[in-house]
Amino acid sequence: MDLPIKPRIVYLAVSIAALLVYFDTINYPFHFDDTRAIVENPWLRDLSNFWPPVGARYVGFLSFALNYAVGGLNVASYHLVNIAVHLTNAVLAAAMVFTLFRTSALKKAFPDGWSIVAIAMTAALVFAVHPVQTQAVTYIVQRFASLATLFYLLSVVCYLKARLEAGEQGMRAKGAALYAIALFSAVLAMMTKETAFTLPFAIALCEVMFFTGAFRRFYYVLPFLLTLPLIPLNIMASSSHSEDFFGALVEASAPVDTISRGAYLLTQPRVIVTYVRLLFFPARQNLDYDYPVYGSFFEPGVLLSLIFLSALFLFAVWLFVRSRRTANGYALLGSFGILWFFLTLSVESSVIPIKDVIFEHRLYLPLAGAAIGFSSAVFYVSGRLRVGAAAALCLVLIAAVAPLSVAAYKRNLVWRDGITLWRDVVGKSPEKDRGHINLGRAYAIAGLFDEAEQEFKKVLSLKPDDGIMYYNLGVVYEEKGLADKAMAAYAEALRLEPNNQKAIEALGTLGSRMDRVPPIR
Repeated sequence: MDLPIKPRIVYLAVSIAALLVYFDTINYPFHFDDTRAIVENPWLRDLSNFWPPVGARYVGFLSFALNYAVGGLNVASYHLVNIAVHLTNAVLAAAMVFTLFRTSALKKAFPDGWSIVAIAMTAALVFAVHPVQTQAVTYIVQRFASLATLFYLLSVVCYLKARLEAGEQGMRAKGAALYAIALFSAVLAMMTKETAFTLPFAIALCEVMFFTGAFRRFYYVLPFLLTLPLIPLNIMASSSHSEDFFGALVEASAPVDTISRGAYLLTQPRVIVTYVRLLFFPARQNLDYDYPVYGSFFEPGVLLSLIFLSALFLFAVWLFVRSRRTANGYALLGSFGILWFFLTLSVESSVIPIKDVIFEHRLYLPLAGAAIGFSSAVFYVSGRLRVGAAAALCLVLIAAVAPLSVAAYKRNLVWRDGITLWRDVVGKSPEKDRGHINLGRAYAIAGLFDEAEQEFKKVLSLKPDDGIMYYNLGVVYEEKGLADKAMAAYAEALRLEPNNQKAIEALGTLGSRMDRVPPIR
């Protein structure tokens, strides 16, 4: 079918939209885990450390090492790569939709070319400019999420194109080349982030939903299933529990005393409902949620969330069955989008405990499916209302894409420095100590020592036995010229943590300047 707008025009429009949202972030500083993973990570300083190619998240860390080799710690170069990855992902999201329309299940379901363009463009634009994506793009270290998504989507797109090239006698040269790229991309995704574990199942989902005779030709999926051991093997290679995969996985995700597997699993239905809410109403976004942990299946938050998610899953199944009976392409795309959302969330929202039960960057890959489901629903409704696809696309751009773009731009402003970022966190999670710790440090770096003092005191009101905070408070007092208070704070830090080397050195140095014996209790 001839399309009224060539796909490359859609790709260009999507790229421009994403660039407008993110270009101002190019000089934003490193934040939070960027320091540990990039700024202070000696492993990135020497590219020879990356041979042989093994270890958890190998490709992601290699990309940071290449950044460092080219530009050191010039933060703009890291942001440029993140933005380029995001633009590529937005284009791949559109390419995936266009390719799905060529499959046997959808080829004749959309006789109107404008409907195809409208669904593909809307899905890709929502993916590109949705404010929930900002954490995976602007927060540099979350390149793990966006880069894994690049290889994930590339693998799916190339697989779909390869399957379209396949005939009864197998694949011709072009199809075989595309298939090889898809398989290699799957390997790269597996070596970038653990969420890629779901990729073979996403390939299988595409095979079942969009190709006839899927079960007769399931051998196309088998090589992708054979990539599954890559993630556990790489995790074990990076862990002290090299003989125990599950122990290695837990070590890589969260300390075992942080949250139990059962509590994590019970909390995730409520978290997924929060994710759904963020997709439709991206208000009160937060880098560091103070999220309740649930311990019983019968708590209302858990039970109601499970009922809602079960209904949503069953709705997706019903849409798939209906699409088979009626050849309804909208229903098929809607079902695929919902199932993709659940599948791609499953690694981080299941039984494997992660220290933080919720993070917005975990929505980065699932949003690709959610955007497809949203787009198919919008244009199904517009068709029922007898609104042309071209007119409906204009309405969607005005009513949905434009507000999302503005919201994403404004959300990015929060990341412009440490003070604005952690003020935002503290305002939304006032009883969580981590926000106050990082805001206090940001104030101290900026020379705002009165404000830093108040934040560190707030932390101590939440965690009275935190020796590190007493040391930080001592540094602030010393900067303010309050030597006696500094001595007392250092001494208290040492009492709580007798092996705190920084506190020992600070006490000795300050004591010698004051010509007195440090008051160690």
